[in-house]
Amino acid sequence: MPWRDRHAHGRRHTIRRAGANRPVYAHGPVRVIWDQSRDGPKEAVSAADLSVTLLHSGFANSEWGVTKPQDILVILKLALSSERAQSFAALAKALGMSASEVHASVGRLEEARLLERESRAVRRKPLVEFLVHGVPYVFPASAGEMTRGMATAWAAPVMAGKVAGNEAESPVWPDPSGTKKGLAVEPLYSSAPVAAKNDPALYELLALVDALRLGRARERAIAAKEIERRLSHG
Repeated sequence: MPWRDRHAHGRRHTIRRAGANRPVYAHGPVRVIWDQSRDGPKEAVSAADLSVTLLHSGFANSEWGVTKPQDILVILKLALSSERAQSFAALAKALGMSASEVHASVGRLEEARLLERESRAVRRKPLVEFLVHGVPYVFPASAGEMTRGMATAWAAPVMAGKVAGNEAESPVWPDPSGTKKGLAVEPLYSSAPVAAKNDPALYELLALVDALRLGRARERAIAAKEIERRLSHG
């Protein structure tokens, strides 16, 4: 099997493609072995050290290509929508993407078994597990220089009062017209801030996902609980 390395949260993660439906999502000092056919963690084993093995199958590789950050934006929007039959053009307009980008993203999400092929219904339990245990390692984030922008992660209204911290170190999406000063964090996708401004519920989910990508154990635990509460029921 081909191997490659990925750096996330300051740890060296070795990643390889795996057969069957058993990717392993590294979650702190524990490796959670995923069984997609059962929609949940099959078993958990202790990791001997900080070098953990992350095996990818459907979630990372498919005939459509490797899962991309914009796929998270698309599936969160679909999870919030009451219209499963939204056109690619309508989704694209709402998300600041092209129709072809949305079409490709839906294809990857279907291959990853996060979307049902015919109905385009979101498979909510696998989605929550992927967001909590996969996204922080596949799409990690880090804080940059001081800038002005739009609050995200624990600085966003959705986590207000839940995390105490230095106001000057609040994470923000860079935006010249933003009202909040803090440390720059690159959004999951370039159009995410625009999409968030147009949809408050989507903004909440994207901010919570950023807390998973950027935060420490406490912030991630709070974000995970809030994400599960919002996405567990359609």
